[in-house]
Amino acid sequence: MNRYSQMRGFTLIELVVVVGILGILLAIAVPGYNDQVRKSRRAAAKTEVMNIVQLKERFNSLNNTYVASPCGVSSTFYTITCPTSTTTAYTILATAIGAQTSDTNCLNLGINQQGVKTKSGSGTVDECW
Repeated sequence: MNRYSQMRGFTLIELVVVVGILGILLAIAVPGYNDQVRKSRRAAAKTEVMNIVQLKERFNSLNNTYVASPCGVSSTFYTITCPTSTTTAYTILATAIGAQTSDTNCLNLGINQQGVKTKSGSGTVDECW
């Protein structure tokens, strides 16, 4: 019996092929995963913005003004501010920070008292909101 016929294991070519296949799979999977992570962070920011909208509307129904109504939340990925709050109008802005700034489709989100939604980036308002 030949001594090589009893050896078990992988050849160098087989290992290189497996590593190459794994590299290709990672090159496809990682960007898709990162995109989903950015979308989930954006969804969390949208939820927080809508919570602030509800607080502002509740405040307005009790005080007949938006001035001094609640606003402002900061997380790891978005800073939520209210640059405009008057007696009859407000604007809420969610500004991407940190790792979320790589979300070039929907970088910053905004909404006003009429429910008009805005965004910055290359995506559409419907895609971002």
